[in-house]
Amino acid sequence: MWTKEEIGRVIKESRIDAGLTQKQVADALNRPQNTISAWEVGRAQPDANTLFMLFQVLGRSVDEAFGFSSEQKKEPPTISDEERLDQEIISRLVQLTPEELEKVDAFVQGLLAAR
Repeated sequence: MWTKEEIGRVIKESRIDAGLTQKQVADALNRPQNTISAWEVGRAQPDANTLFMLFQVLGRSVDEAFGFSSEQKKEPPTISDEERLDQEIISRLVQLTPEELEKVDAFVQGLLAAR
């Protein structure tokens, strides 16, 4: 069983390894920065869905982050071109300023409206 503090340590180490600030992660998840801080020090925990989204933003799987592996796996998992593109898009989005994110959102809304 993992404690909140241990989970927080894994989240913080993963964020730092990804080269992201708390603010960048918060913006990518549409959460306040103090929420990310609370997770990292163990005052709170993300729900399961948010945990998976968080580690997608951080560029690693939850299994990898928490050291879970299966001896039965002989070959490394392959990731599809679509998944690789999703990861690239997310890694670029978290680096945008709030103003740039608004422009991207407006552009995407325009594309969706044109369908």
